[in-house]
Amino acid sequence: MISFPIFIMLVFQPDFFVRFLYGEDYSDASFPLVILAFGVMINISVGLVGMILNGIDRPRLTLISDLIGAIFNIVLNIILIPIFGILGAAVATSTSLSLRNIVALLFTYYHLKILPWDINYFKIIMLTIFLGLLNVLIIDRS
Repeated sequence: MISFPIFIMLVFQPDFFVRFLYGEDYSDASFPLVILAFGVMINISVGLVGMILNGIDRPRLTLISDLIGAIFNIVLNIILIPIFGILGAAVATSTSLSLRNIVALLFTYYHLKILPWDINYFKIIMLTIFLGLLNVLIIDRS
């Protein structure tokens, strides 16, 4: 769950992070960073479903979910990059990564009837969102 506060900071202050890490020349990458952060957050949120599938002797299901993600990534990149450039690449990557993990999560749920979340997970998320918004309000007023 340490990744969620970082996600909130990346979403609400992407310009700061891009400029701090890469300099002013890369400030156009701020919005694609936000899009990619959402895809990575979904990846983190579903947990290690690929590892779980491998652990229950279902590596073929991991392969299927990986192939679905890869195929969607290639197709979406071919479609979106010529139209939207770097934003298209970010959308394609986040979408395919999310799809891959959601498919693996569905396979895991089908075979084990488990989900990676409980009520405490959502309490942490709500607290982090509140603190992130508070942080944005404080930084914007400074």
